Amino acid sequence: MRFRRVILPVVLVCMTSAWPLARGRDSRQQGPPQQPPPPGSSAAIPPPAPVETQKIGAGQGKRGPKLTAPAVLSRPSARFSLLFLQYRQADADAAVANLAKWTEGELMAEAVSSPTDDVWARAALATFLTEAGMRRGTFGLFSDYSPDSILLKDWGLDKNFEVASYRSQTIVKDLTRIAKKRNDDELLLFCGRWYAAATSYALRHANYAVKGLRDLADHDVGETGPVRLLMGSMYEPRIGPFMPTATVPCQRGMFMGPDGCVYDPTNRFSPPWTQEALYLLKHAVEADPTSVEGHLRLGRVLHLLNRNVDARPHLERAFHDAQAQEIGFLTYMSGLFLGDLLQHQGKYAEAVPILRAAVAVAPTAHIGNIALGEAMLKSGDTTGWDQVRHMFDDEDQAHPKATDPWFYYRYAQYWRLGTSLRELRQMTKVHQ
Repeated sequence: MRFRRVILPVVLVCMTSAWPLARGRDSRQQGPPQQPPPPGSSAAIPPPAPVETQKIGAGQGKRGPKLTAPAVLSRPSARFSLLFLQYRQADADAAVANLAKWTEGELMAEAVSSPTDDVWARAALATFLTEAGMRRGTFGLFSDYSPDSILLKDWGLDKNFEVASYRSQTIVKDLTRIAKKRNDDELLLFCGRWYAAATSYALRHANYAVKGLRDLADHDVGETGPVRLLMGSMYEPRIGPFMPTATVPCQRGMFMGPDGCVYDPTNRFSPPWTQEALYLLKHAVEADPTSVEGHLRLGRVLHLLNRNVDARPHLERAFHDAQAQEIGFLTYMSGLFLGDLLQHQGKYAEAVPILRAAVAVAPTAHIGNIALGEAMLKSGDTTGWDQVRHMFDDEDQAHPKATDPWFYYRYAQYWRLGTSLRELRQMTKVHQ
């Protein structure tokens, strides 16, 4: 059994903090359970995905032999070239499923760029490797060939990470440079979308790749709409609301928002998360005024800051557009937030149909049903008790209901990962 120490750099001069990260080779080669293919539509609420867990130990156990990385070919192998051709011109899903079965050594040696590839062929290679790595459940994890002690630079990914994520991020980083040099907005948009999808995946699975991907995305393509939305979505959950305790209403640097304590953007003792979320989400909406999720998240931040006059138009726009586009996840979340805003204004009767539309998308969602039942009761409809009670029909420990969509909201754009990957795939196919 091998163990790996992850050494993270800190601000103090010439100092690092280190701890052993116990990860047995057998369990690492197997990876987490195989994930199902991405959902077929952005309107679908994604099923729960496995979470990569890593045990922090004290270095106990016997180290296994170090693996030797295979030699990398100067051009893709014949079998990889055929699979790549299938991905670009025939059955892409079958090609991804096939590549996901390859070992990391095979990917490392054979899945390389051709010397004659143009920028969009290289972009397609990045999406192919990304999809295969995510299908395998290893995207953003450490490589089987990485050393026992790792110094994380938190600036993109390096060879310590498994080959699909490392190689695809290397390609996208170079494509970003080319796009800026050529003033190619479409290629730059592709890079921004790739970072949004890859970072959201790493965020959902809580692996070490998330910080490096986030920081490089912010530095290289931070001006693109997808990355501004990504960054704002990562700051937004940090601002609150947090429930006050019985003895301390709100900590210094916070104020009481409609749902609990929120970091005050005007207080010098507060972290900059609220200001960052507001700035980034405002610019995300400016970059793409049609972004339903941008309006949703910006409206929620404004509501948490008690700026309901500013918040309501964004939430109403998100609710209307999500329904028109039949995007179930955003219909549920915008209905939940807009209904919450109306309830805080005492407009319970107005909140009921909006919350009812949200619950129609996810009938077994606990949060939506409780919010609807509360609004019904406060509007004078005593059947609100039945609304909440029926939520638990046929549910027990052995037969839990579907995960509430609210669970995915904290993971940036992970809720639409399948759609994001198909959009990236389509962008490369246009340029074949």
